[in-house]
Amino acid sequence: MVNDPGLRPLSLEIKAGLYTVFVLNLVVGIFLYVLSEKTDQYFAWTIKSPLTAAFFGAGYWATFIPALLATRQRAWANVRPMVPGAFLFSVFTLVATLLHLDRFHLNTPAAWVWIAVYVVVPPGLLYAVFRQLRLPGGDPLRQRPLPAWIRPILVLQALYTFSFFAGLFLLWKPAVSAWPWPLTPLTARVVGSMLLAIGISSILFMKENDSGRIRLLGVTYVLFAALQATALLRFPDEFRGDTPGGWAYLALLFTMLAVGLWIWKDSSRARPL
Repeated sequence: MVNDPGLRPLSLEIKAGLYTVFVLNLVVGIFLYVLSEKTDQYFAWTIKSPLTAAFFGAGYWATFIPALLATRQRAWANVRPMVPGAFLFSVFTLVATLLHLDRFHLNTPAAWVWIAVYVVVPPGLLYAVFRQLRLPGGDPLRQRPLPAWIRPILVLQALYTFSFFAGLFLLWKPAVSAWPWPLTPLTARVVGSMLLAIGISSILFMKENDSGRIRLLGVTYVLFAALQATALLRFPDEFRGDTPGGWAYLALLFTMLAVGLWIWKDSSRARPL
C-alpha cells in the first residue's frame, strides 16, 4: 500500500455510511432476492411479481459487497463514483414511496423501517459528503484511462437507462409496456430509480476515466448482471425474452457484465492506493 499524505482520505461519516449500506442492503436483499415469493409476509409492501422482487434484491445485493470493500479504500476518489447514483436512487425511491403509501403494510415494522431509511438517507448522505469535502487532500493521478472502445457502450447504457427511468417513473404507457415483464405503478417507479443509478454510473465511468477509481462500480456491475441473469433463470415465465424490450434488457446485462469484468481486470494492474 502506498503511503501518500496528499490523498484525501475517507471521512468517518462516509465510512459509517458505507457500513450502514452494507448491513441494510444485505438484509433487504435477503427479503427480496431469497424470499422473492413471500413479500406479502416479510417485506414493506406486497410485490406480486417474484421477478420484480428479485430484480430489486439483485440491486441491493450488487452493492453491499462493494460498500464493504469501499471502507478499506484510502482515497476518497476511489469511493466517490458510488455516491451520486446511491443518492439519486434514494431520492426517487422516497418520492415513489410517498406517492404510493397506500400500497405499504403500514401496520408492520418493515414498512416503517423502509420509510425511515429513505427519509434519512438523502440528507444524511449530503451531510456525509459535505464533511468529506472539508478534509484536506486531493485525488491520485489517473493510472489506467479507459480505452476508446468502451465509451460507446457506456453511452448506450446511459441512453437506455435514462430513457426507461423517465418513462417508468412518469408511468408513460409505452415505456411500461416495453419493459420485459409486468410492473405496477409503484414497482415501475422503483425500477426506474434503480435504472437511473445505473445510468449515472455509466456517466461517471467516463468522467473518472480511470479503472482504478471505478473498480468498485465495476464489481457492482458484475454482481448486478450475474444476479439479474440468475433471477431470469429462476422466474422464466414472467420474462418476455422474445420482445424488443427483452432483447434490450439482456443486452444491458451482457454489456454491464463485460464492462465490469474488464474494469475489474484492468484495475488490478494499477498501483494500489
